[in-house]
Amino acid sequence: MRHRISILACSLALCAVFANSAQAVGTLGARFGASIAKASLDNVQQNFDSANRTGFAGTVFLDLGLGLFSLQPEASYIQKGAKDATTGTVIKLDYIELAALIKAGLPLPTIQPHVFVGLGADYATKNDFTVSNIDFSTKNADWTVPIGVDLKLALGKMALYADARYAIGLTDVSKGTGNVTNLKNRAWILSAGIGTSF
Repeated sequence: MRHRISILACSLALCAVFANSAQAVGTLGARFGASIAKASLDNVQQNFDSANRTGFAGTVFLDLGLGLFSLQPEASYIQKGAKDATTGTVIKLDYIELAALIKAGLPLPTIQPHVFVGLGADYATKNDFTVSNIDFSTKNADWTVPIGVDLKLALGKMALYADARYAIGLTDVSKGTGNVTNLKNRAWILSAGIGTSF
């Protein structure tokens, strides 16, 4: 008898978890935070000591829950680039990023951790720099792979989000001229935000 009650209790608990996740089709939200960028580059004349450039990151996202797995399209503004640790010279590369993530996590009632991987297309909005003889290609997308973790705290129809990711640029955004070549964006992006379920 006790064994049957235990099985029934576990079954009801599982149904409650999945029913809770099924009630919300998705969550629309926004996150804001910091981008800690340090581009990977070839320094032709060994005169650029690459260091972190800290900038702003803001994202609007749609979290489409599918139980254990979910899909999350995003649109972001992210500041990337690099800084010369010796001279303070900054390569400022700012982008609008369109990305889609595949997330895997635990569909728990309140605290929901996820791991994710995705693909993004970055379109340059600024390429401001004070390093001489560097040319950048901004006509095509800078393809990037974001990988990371996030945490969703469900509070009824509202939800709080925390997100930590590493964005790996796949495209050489330099044109192969000047002191810096083979420049590929790399950035840690830390953000938090809020969403509403529908």
